Amino acid sequence: MKRLFVRLTSTSFVAVMLIVALALPAFAATNAPVWSFTQQRAMTAVCNDDDATCDGQNPYTTVGPNGQLCLTDAHSVVVVANAVASVALLYSPNCETNWSAYNGPQGIQNANVQRLNSDGSIIRYDTTVGPEATFAISPMVFAPVLTAQACGSANDDPATSLCTGFF
Repeated sequence: MKRLFVRLTSTSFVAVMLIVALALPAFAATNAPVWSFTQQRAMTAVCNDDDATCDGQNPYTTVGPNGQLCLTDAHSVVVVANAVASVALLYSPNCETNWSAYNGPQGIQNANVQRLNSDGSIIRYDTTVGPEATFAISPMVFAPVLTAQACGSANDDPATSLCTGFF
C-alpha cells in the first residue's frame, strides 16, 4: 500500500481524492429543502428527462437519455473565482441538468447547486467532503428551462465562499 501512495503524481492524487470524495460524502444541513446522494429516492443511475429521476443524482454515475454519463457532454455555464477558490456551474445537455464543482484550499469542502422553480421556490442539493479535500461536486438538479446557481466554500471560511448567481 505504501508503494501506491509513494508513486502517485499530483494529478493521480487529485483523481484519487475525487473518487474518495464521491464515494464517502457527508452532507451539510441548510435552510432550503436539501437532498443528497444518500437521501435520494431509489438509486436508478438513469436520468429520464424529469426532476424525479435527475434531481439529487451523481453526475459521475448517472446516465442520460442517450445512454452516456451526464458528465460526458458537460460544459461550464459560468465560473467564478477569487485568489483562493473557484466554483463552476456545469450543465449537461444530454441530462438537462446542472451541478456545482468547487475547488478551494485543503480542508472541508462544501458544494451546492440550487434551482429556482417557476413558483419562486428553490430546491437545493449539497455535499460536504473532507477533511483533507480540495474539490467537491454537488448532486444534480434538472433544469432544462429553469435557472440554477452553484456555490461552494472551504472550512466555513467566508474568504473561500463563492456563488455564481442564477443562470
